[in-house]
Amino acid sequence: LRMASTPLQSAGLGCTLFGLGLIFLGILLLFDSILIAMGDVLFLVGVALTVGLKGTLRLFTQPEKKKIMGTACFFFGVLLVFLRWPIFGLGFEIFGSVYLFGQFLPVIITKLLGLPFSFIFTKVPGLSTMLAKIASSDVLPGGPSI
Repeated sequence: LRMASTPLQSAGLGCTLFGLGLIFLGILLLFDSILIAMGDVLFLVGVALTVGLKGTLRLFTQPEKKKIMGTACFFFGVLLVFLRWPIFGLGFEIFGSVYLFGQFLPVIITKLLGLPFSFIFTKVPGLSTMLAKIASSDVLPGGPSI
């Protein structure tokens, strides 16, 4: 993994991870919409700080049909969370995230499986098969279809 090179990117990475942590905590606390909404805001601010404003706009405004659908679903999910419908909102956010970030999923899973604690995931029968299939896949929603 490439480390953040500027202080702004380091702050962005921290905001992104803290936002994901708040979302996870909100899910653990029976879908607390306030924690999930704060996590959404921190996640979006963190992404903007990490990749820059131009990169963020490029990520969310790509002209491909799947990327437009992913962006619409992601932001509709954020809106639903703000309107205190966290279960449906997270569903839309996850669906949109798969379409937006699907091309990075095999890389992320490959990196995670290389970590020392990855044996926890490789021992679960169904999960290990699914992770191996995703890690070797080139055709995911939003991914390259070459």
